[in-house]
Amino acid sequence: MSSRRIPTKLELLQLQKLYRTDKKIGQALGGVSEQLVAYWRRKKGVGKSIFPKYSFMEIKELWERYGDDEKAGVELQITKQAFYRWRKKYKLLERPTILKLEQLEFKFFDEQRLNRGAGRETPAQTYLQKIVSYHLSNRFARINESVEIIPDLFVQMNSTGIQVHSEGKVQTFHTIDEMFADGYFQPGRLILADSSEAAVLAVTSSLVEIVPTGKLDAYKDRPMPISIVPTIRVVLTGIQQGKQTPFDSACCIWESLRGALSQAFCIELCGGERLTLEERMALLAYTRLLTQRHVILEPDQTFLELCHPIWRDSLASAVF
Repeated sequence: MSSRRIPTKLELLQLQKLYRTDKKIGQALGGVSEQLVAYWRRKKGVGKSIFPKYSFMEIKELWERYGDDEKAGVELQITKQAFYRWRKKYKLLERPTILKLEQLEFKFFDEQRLNRGAGRETPAQTYLQKIVSYHLSNRFARINESVEIIPDLFVQMNSTGIQVHSEGKVQTFHTIDEMFADGYFQPGRLILADSSEAAVLAVTSSLVEIVPTGKLDAYKDRPMPISIVPTIRVVLTGIQQGKQTPFDSACCIWESLRGALSQAFCIELCGGERLTLEERMALLAYTRLLTQRHVILEPDQTFLELCHPIWRDSLASAVF
C-alpha cells in the first residue's frame, strides 16, 4: 500500500484488528501520526477499536512468564500498576504454578512476536538472541537465523581442574567458586568446551557449545557457527530449597517437553533466585542430559551477588 494513499475502510479495520491503537497503526504504516490515522478513521466511518489494547492471552502469557507485575509491565512498556489493572480486568488473580512451560505452539517466541517492538532501542528478545546480538555489530539476531561469532572462552575439563584458554593465556580453576572470585566469567559469553561436563558452565549465564575432543583448537582462529533456534522458556516460581530437588525439576521439564523433542529449540530457565549455585548447576546438568538441548540460565540478583565486585555494578545495569 502506498504511503501517499489513504487506506480503505477494510484496510483500516484489518489494521485495527492487528495493531488495536491509532499509534501502532501509524507506526505500521511507516511513521504516520496517530492524529492522521484518527482523521482517516473518521473520514472512512471507522470507529475506535473494539479490541482491547492488550488481549487476555497476551496478559496471561506475560503473567505466567514473569509472575511479577513490574517485570511483565516492562515488556509492554507500562507501569506495574497498569499491568495489575489489566490482570484484574481479566481476573488473573492467582499466582502462577510452580513450574510453567510456554510451549512452542503458543508462538510466544516466534519472530513476529519478538519483533513487535522493533522500533525500541532494545527490542524484545530471548536470552539466546541477546547473547548472539551482543556479539554482532549494529543489528539484532533473529530466530532461525544462522550466524558466525568468535567464542570468548575455550574450556577443557580434566583431572587437573577446569582449564580456561583466553587471549593466549591458560588458567586452571579447581572450583566454580574460584572462577567467580577471580572475576573471570561474565554473563552473555560464548563458551566453547570439549567435554559434556562443561555444560554446567551455563550457570554463568553464558551459551556453552560442546565440540568433539580435539576440535577445540580448530575454532581458536575462526568464528563458530551458531543457529538461533526458538526458545522454550521455563519459569521457576515458588521453588524452595529442600522442597523439590534439581533432579525433580529436570524430570518435570523433560516429561513436559517429550512431545516436542523432535523439534529444534533451546531451553531458557529463569525465576530460580532461591536456588543455590550448586542447585543451579545440578538443574542445568540434569536438564541438558535428559533433553539433549542447550539450557541457558538468565542472570538474576543471586548471580550478581556471586560476581566479582570489579564488574558487579556494570552487570546490574547491562542489557542481559
